[in-house]
Amino acid sequence: VDLLGNIHGGLLGHEFALILKAAREVGAAVVPVDRPQAAIRSRVGQLLWHPKLLQGLLRYGSHSLLRRDSASATRDAEAFREELEKCCPAAYRVLVEERSTCMAHEIRSAATPKEEVFVVC
Repeated sequence: VDLLGNIHGGLLGHEFALILKAAREVGAAVVPVDRPQAAIRSRVGQLLWHPKLLQGLLRYGSHSLLRRDSASATRDAEAFREELEKCCPAAYRVLVEERSTCMAHEIRSAATPKEEVFVVC
């Protein structure tokens, strides 16, 4: 089971297709940004080498998978984020804090000065 991919897999192909279509309609560029999956997996592996820490990630994975079908992204996103931080602070650091910092840097680097930027997560 690809636990990290199932929990925090990003946009699905059909979701991304809608974004591309909308961008083309208004003449906007689309620049996908994210930390490479290999880097995320490597950092998680570095920080979760201890079984007790890995146990927290598995506990969160179980929690999120059980609630995935009934969860609403707009209503429950903060609760999921808080649960990850509580169950496994090391994974939270990699999947939320480090990943967000990396994406913010990529967005700043890709942005054209004095142009509007719209970010979809």
